[in-house]
Amino acid sequence: MLQAFSDWLVTTWISHLFADHIWTVIMSQTIHIIGVAVVMISVAIINLRILGATGRSQSVASITFQFTPWIWWAILVLLLTGTLQILAEPAREIMNNVMRIKMLLLITVCGITYYYSKALRTDPNFLDVGGAHRTLGLSLASLSIVFWVSIVVCGRFIAYVGAI
Repeated sequence: MLQAFSDWLVTTWISHLFADHIWTVIMSQTIHIIGVAVVMISVAIINLRILGATGRSQSVASITFQFTPWIWWAILVLLLTGTLQILAEPAREIMNNVMRIKMLLLITVCGITYYYSKALRTDPNFLDVGGAHRTLGLSLASLSIVFWVSIVVCGRFIAYVGAI
């Protein structure tokens, strides 16, 4: 089914529009990389605060509320630029197992980020030292960092791993 979709997509006018103009791919990749940087910096600040490695003068809730909008806006930009890249080279993206792993990791970390935000709106001390869910926070922050780094690595490997 994915192969048929990929085969169809490559024949569309919009795919040709992006594939035939190298500057569109270069621009979308450049904007994509900037979006990745925004996400990674924001995620690092939040998760390192949860882990107690930095920002101890502010609560976890304060840091999270300050940086999660940056994450969500950057993810929106990443989805848009990623879609352009898929349109330019459907088979390379859609039929690539590394891309699928990247998307599964992305869904997982978006869930973790959403969970943080929702839990901290209910209880601003939810993940602070002495909070009832501190161990959960430490685990999720560690997983989040590992998964975000893995997403970046997968993103780079898509170019070097062929489609299935």
